[in-house]
Amino acid sequence: LTQTWNTVAVTNGGRITTETPGLWQTNAIAISARQIWVSTNSSIDASYKGWTGTNTAGGAGGSHGGLGGRYVSSSPAPTYGNELAPVEPGLGGAPSNTSSRGGGAIHLVAEELMLDGALTANGNASSINTCGAGAGGSIWVETGLLRGLGSMAANGGNQTYSGAGGGGGRVAAYYND
Repeated sequence: LTQTWNTVAVTNGGRITTETPGLWQTNAIAISARQIWVSTNSSIDASYKGWTGTNTAGGAGGSHGGLGGRYVSSSPAPTYGNELAPVEPGLGGAPSNTSSRGGGAIHLVAEELMLDGALTANGNASSINTCGAGAGGSIWVETGLLRGLGSMAANGGNQTYSGAGGGGGRVAAYYND
């Protein structure tokens, strides 16, 4: 469900996010507005709001736009999603574990996007033995005017103990000027 507004301003360290979905459910941040402004130190954040991992043997990283890492004999799931219009969340690391979710999904439609803060849909890192990290999610921006010095990231999570890292997500930004 897309929320429609005249102006959306995320300021003073503010953050728009969504609840963590249940197992194999998705929650996305979808905003349509004439103007969206994300100030420095503020964000629209869907990190760790994607899917949990597959029910395969442990250790493989989650996949999405990029292939998750292989761990011992555990292979990652294949890549998936549309690189031109990304809307899918990232897959968590294996085995199915809510602590290594993939990144969620963000879709912004605006006449003007002033981005000095961050749009993030990163996968969750993992420090659990033989548990892979989550893949990055999706960010899809459609705007007439894109300005600012901010960032967009849908990175896969790191594995900091014993397992594999998550694959990257998908980012598509379309603007006229």
